Amino acid sequence: MHTLNEIIKKYIEEKGIKLSELAKKTGISAQNLSRILHAKDLKVSQLFSISDALNLPYDYFIYCYTRQFNSADECLMSIKLLEDENKQLRDQIILLQNKIIELFGN
Repeated sequence: MHTLNEIIKKYIEEKGIKLSELAKKTGISAQNLSRILHAKDLKVSQLFSISDALNLPYDYFIYCYTRQFNSADECLMSIKLLEDENKQLRDQIILLQNKIIELFGN
């Protein structure tokens, strides 16, 4: 089982993101970022900074961690499918709400 730090490190490697580039975006020094990625624990604030810098939702790495995907792309694809399903459900709810309003009024 991979740690959350290992999943973040794997994502960065798979996407070809340079540590110096990520350090600049997070405001965390490259040295500290490297230490964070090789540590066993991760602070929530560090997770948020990294997620923000990578333009990912805060729960992205947690989702990948709990499901132990083999690659970042596999996790991204799974999230995309969930987002599509959620959009379809929201659209169906809106249609049902409109039907109810049509039938019963406000």
